[in-house]
Amino acid sequence: MTRLRLTVSPYEGETSLSIISRLARRNGASFVQDFCSDMGVNWRDAANGDTTEIQSLARLSGLPSHMLKDRSVTRMHDAGYMLNGQFLTSKSLGRRELRVCPRCLCENDRQGGEFARHGRLEWLVSSYRTCHIHRTPMLTLPDANYPRCHHDFIQRVRDHWRTILRAEQELVSQSGRSQFEAYIASRVRGDERNDPCDDLDLDLMCRLSDELGVVLEFGASAYPSKLTSDEMGQAAEAGFLALSGGPDKLYSAFQAIRAASTSTVPGFQADFGVLARRIERIDHSSSRYAGFIDQLTDFAFTHYPYAKGDILFGRECSERRVHNLASAAETHGLNYSRMWRIAVGLGLGTTEQAERIQFSAVENDRTIAEYAACLSPKRAAERLGIRGEMLNRLVNADLIAPRFDLTGLVPVYHPEDLSHLTSFPAMQAELVEALPDGYASLTTIGVHAKCRFEEVMRLALDGKLKSLCRMQEHPTLDGLYVSLDDLRDQLEEPAPSGFTRKEAKRLLGVNSSTIAWLVRQELLPSTTVRHHRHRRPVTLISQQGLVGFLKKYATLGMMASAAHTQAKHVAAKLARARIYPLDLDNHLSKIYVRTPKLEKLFDPGWLPSLVAG
Repeated sequence: MTRLRLTVSPYEGETSLSIISRLARRNGASFVQDFCSDMGVNWRDAANGDTTEIQSLARLSGLPSHMLKDRSVTRMHDAGYMLNGQFLTSKSLGRRELRVCPRCLCENDRQGGEFARHGRLEWLVSSYRTCHIHRTPMLTLPDANYPRCHHDFIQRVRDHWRTILRAEQELVSQSGRSQFEAYIASRVRGDERNDPCDDLDLDLMCRLSDELGVVLEFGASAYPSKLTSDEMGQAAEAGFLALSGGPDKLYSAFQAIRAASTSTVPGFQADFGVLARRIERIDHSSSRYAGFIDQLTDFAFTHYPYAKGDILFGRECSERRVHNLASAAETHGLNYSRMWRIAVGLGLGTTEQAERIQFSAVENDRTIAEYAACLSPKRAAERLGIRGEMLNRLVNADLIAPRFDLTGLVPVYHPEDLSHLTSFPAMQAELVEALPDGYASLTTIGVHAKCRFEEVMRLALDGKLKSLCRMQEHPTLDGLYVSLDDLRDQLEEPAPSGFTRKEAKRLLGVNSSTIAWLVRQELLPSTTVRHHRHRRPVTLISQQGLVGFLKKYATLGMMASAAHTQAKHVAAKLARARIYPLDLDNHLSKIYVRTPKLEKLFDPGWLPSLVAG
């Protein structure tokens, strides 16, 4: 095959289709397919990168065949394409439409005229939406009309040159968005790079950038088909920056997606929207997606309530790491509403989060399991063999405490704490076959000893009740018994100073009614105290009060006792001496005012020991 005399020189990054199209135009052909036919080249095969046809064109143009081959879109057997060593699919390769940068073409035209207008490799990639040089949106030319071939670059540009010129004047440069397109251009042109995205094939990188970016920028409910080209460019840039930042940056992007989710039904699929749907449809065993899927599923298993053995994108969850309310309730045997209150009470979520409450299973399973094992106050009291109000008294006395006391929930008690409360007294208690006389249960003996239940329990826990016994191997508190005398011995206090009514009655020689009357009239000042042993209320008359009374009064009984005679003889002699008792009721003993005249007749009984005291 003879080399053509009229040929063209390729531009940097120019596609082979653009070179062939310019070559045909340079040789006067109006249609590239006619030119190839005249040259004995199959245009369809050449457009698909057939090696034989590319070599024929290389000989015609005098260009290196490997250079044309590298710049050709080559169809693969697995429904994909190769472009300068980069794998693309029909989703990422725009073969049916021609997109150009008007400013690039106008600059070409100004520099070298019509034959300088050429297509770029990066323009073939569907995700290339903005010229990375001029930062202007790409222009899609109208479809080619038969017999114009849609691959005939130079002629199609010529057909729509006025449209291109108008667009060049109207397009507005965008700021702050070109890194994604610059990366695509460098990759398809074979430039040296050192980017984490290089580990992904170009098709996968473009599609992941689009889908990840859509969720990042517009939320899980957004659909790429409903976004404008400009919005998709914004999304792709965000997705690319996440992918190109390495694992840490990608992880942060996943976190941002999760944090921004407003789905009423929480879950990975709902939060990740189009990205999750895309990954769901691909071949999960393919090595193309392995790295990304591994990181995505690891994030999902770490932040969403997947159980051990659950499968996501072909990966199995090795252990549960996150609970939601439903999974936590099922795991720990709790109902859903109670689990919700527990989570809020433990600070694992808020009432505003409602069903979106999620928390670490690793960090909280032990605590929730501990809570689930606890008993309500009613069941805890039954376990101890006491009444509910007695449990409250033990709590107030710091003898036991609820394991959890959460806002909005009743306090609960752990069986271990309850067993600890009963185990020590039970170990100290002697096992007997029959209950001795004078014994009563720990729960009831306080009534007889006039003390509170918690006082009895404190003595039992301190090991001070030596008579403690039991009739069962593992008794509850109502199955532990103690002697009333033993308990009183432990409760006994030093006897208070003063005289009981009985003692005052004996000392004064009067009857009980008289003592009661004197106390009521406050002639014998008294106080009511608790008995030092049986702890019942008892009235005590102070020694000072008794002495004060005797300084003013004398009783008939005391004078009769001192005179060693009967009281009636003393009363008769005093009456003859015109000394009369106080005007009291007949049932009361006779009491006289102490006077010198009375003391000459009878010794009124000074009780020297009391006076001296």
